[in-house]
Amino acid sequence: MQVYRAVSKVRETLGFDLWYSNYCSERAYRLMLSHLSGRRGEGESFETNVALARSIESLYRKHDCWTWPFDDYPYFESARFVLDGRRETQRLPGSLLPLNFIDVDGLPGSNPSALVRADRKFRRLARRLRQSIGTRAGH
Repeated sequence: MQVYRAVSKVRETLGFDLWYSNYCSERAYRLMLSHLSGRRGEGESFETNVALARSIESLYRKHDCWTWPFDDYPYFESARFVLDGRRETQRLPGSLLPLNFIDVDGLPGSNPSALVRADRKFRRLARRLRQSIGTRAGH
């Protein structure tokens, strides 16, 4: 989201088209829905070059730069790139664009990094704390 915001600001100055992919996870689903509201899903679909993706993955792993928490990431057959357009001023009926949905928490063979595991523990602890405070306050 932060990268999108930064690139979007640069786009205002330089005037280029901004495209984003249709990848989403369960953690970002609600955020994605809130940002798609009032937008059209104009875009292009491309077949994934899995051999190239595996080659790039191998290079990242060789240099200890691989950040995905997956041992054997299952690449999608295709990806859709959506043109980032202006929001319509009125609410428009629309359709949800096809998603490449990544189940980060439940993907078989996932091997989350220590940071991802710590984040999950923190979120669980924060949820329990909110529930505990809500129970004491009579909510």
